[in-house]
Amino acid sequence: MKVALHTPFAASKKEPLAEMAGRVHKAFLAAGLGEPSIRFTLIDAPVGRGVSAIDRVLKRHPEMQRFITHRPLMPATPDVRMISNSKTGDLCDYSLLESIAAGVPRSYPFRSVALHFYAPEFGERLIGLPAMGHSLPGVLITDNWWVNGRQRAFSVYTVYEANAGDKKLPPNPAGIDAVIKACGKAKKSVHVPILAPGGGLVTSIPPAN
Repeated sequence: MKVALHTPFAASKKEPLAEMAGRVHKAFLAAGLGEPSIRFTLIDAPVGRGVSAIDRVLKRHPEMQRFITHRPLMPATPDVRMISNSKTGDLCDYSLLESIAAGVPRSYPFRSVALHFYAPEFGERLIGLPAMGHSLPGVLITDNWWVNGRQRAFSVYTVYEANAGDKKLPPNPAGIDAVIKACGKAKKSVHVPILAPGGGLVTSIPPAN
C-alpha cells in the first residue's frame, strides 16, 4: 500500500520567496536529482483591489500568457484568474519563475503563490496530496495574502510503499534526504490521509503503527 508523509518546515517571511525557492532548486541539483519538475499557481488579487499582479507579469513577461487559466478554488465557487501549470505540468524556464518570485509581493501582489518541486525519487502521485502539485509528492512552498500580512508555508511530501503491519517506513533515497536537509528545520511529520476506493479520505496504515 502507498503511505504519504507530510513534513512541514520553518518558513521565515524574512527570507525572500525567490531565495527560498532558489535554495530548493539548488538542493535538487546538488543532490543529483536533476532539474526538478516545477508546477506553479499564481492567483490574482481579489477583484476590486485595484492592481492585477497577472497583468503586471504579462506586461513584463508576455510569454506567460500561455499559462493563463480560470477555474474555481473550491467547488461551487466562481472561477478565479490565475497563471498555472499545476494540471498540465507544461515546462517553464526556472529563471523566469525566479524573476517573478523575486517581485512578490511588492511588484506582483498575488493573492496566492504556490511553487511545487518534484523528482520521481519522491514517490508516485497520490490523491490526497495537495492539488497545487497535481497530487504529486515533493517540496511545496506557498505564500498567501491574509488580513494580517503574508502567510508562508514550506513542506515536503514523500510517498512510500509499505505493508499494513510494518512498524517503520522504508528509508528515503540519499538524494531525498539531502533535499530535506537543505530545507532547514523540520517539524513533526504527519501521515497524510488518502483517497479511499469508495470515496472519502482514510489513513492507509493502522494508527497504532
